Amino acid sequence: MFLNIQNSTTSVESFLKTTPVHCQRLEEPRVKPLIKILSEKLLPTHLEVSVIIPRFSDDYYQSGKPYSIDANTRKVIWSKYDELRPLQNLYVTTYYAESREEIEQIYRSIDSSNSVETKKQILGGLCRSNGFLPESKKVKTGQFVTALRRAYTCSTGLNSKLEDTHYYDLSNKTEFNNFIDQIKALDKYISSFQKDTFKSKKFATGPIMAAFLILGKKYGIDNPKFIEMFDSLVNEKVNTHQGVGGLNDGVSVVWMDLYQKHNPIGQWTLSSEGYGPVIIGNILYCLDSYMSDTLLNIRNHQSIKGIVQKDQMAISYFKNYHTM
Repeated sequence: MFLNIQNSTTSVESFLKTTPVHCQRLEEPRVKPLIKILSEKLLPTHLEVSVIIPRFSDDYYQSGKPYSIDANTRKVIWSKYDELRPLQNLYVTTYYAESREEIEQIYRSIDSSNSVETKKQILGGLCRSNGFLPESKKVKTGQFVTALRRAYTCSTGLNSKLEDTHYYDLSNKTEFNNFIDQIKALDKYISSFQKDTFKSKKFATGPIMAAFLILGKKYGIDNPKFIEMFDSLVNEKVNTHQGVGGLNDGVSVVWMDLYQKHNPIGQWTLSSEGYGPVIIGNILYCLDSYMSDTLLNIRNHQSIKGIVQKDQMAISYFKNYHTM
């Protein structure tokens, strides 16, 4: 393959006339989030587009004709919303291909998950750019996006956004700025673990991390009782059940009842959007009781107060937590 690449400019109108390459993914799922971004501020990168010119013809391609291989979602938006169109020419990178296979290879190199910054990468970058260098891999690489998202919806009452898989406002640092102090403390706790210990894996699961952020925001990470509670949680300081109907503190219930009930081998829950709030709601209930020195009644893993409670009760506790 003879490698060739050219850079030039073109009008928005000319770019809108191009046909997407045959392997272009569907634009529709990305239109709404991108409209929000383009409506807020047009950046120089939004003027950069890419086309590919095939040096062959078949039932889809015409030799010498440009086909859009990047910025196809922007093209959909610009064709429907005149007010969002740039008022200047676009900067075009032009590639050439000898076959459909080459087109697919170039497309994947431009528009793949490997070449696009993921939400985890954005989150990790925000940590590093905010004046502190995370020590734990979990925070350094942004591997707590879902925990942060659930903590944000819980603390703000924006629960309708929880089921919206496109809802993230990381680009504007909204969730990040809301929990910056708690994120720093979270990094400190996780990095203090011995590498690859079972305890660190348990503590670093999503629901516990989300609960840490939520409770740290509510009580303050410097609150002595909060520090005591999380020292007990991190180090699994549990009390033995005092028989059927015995009393236990909230941390003991988290590890001895909730964790064992749902999955004792390392994960709290399946990766469904609906189940996470059930676990987090129960964890919050337990740890709130610890903060208030209230012991919980345990009866065959069911408390008369509802701990390890029915799903809808736990979800309600999660969704109404911002009013407590």
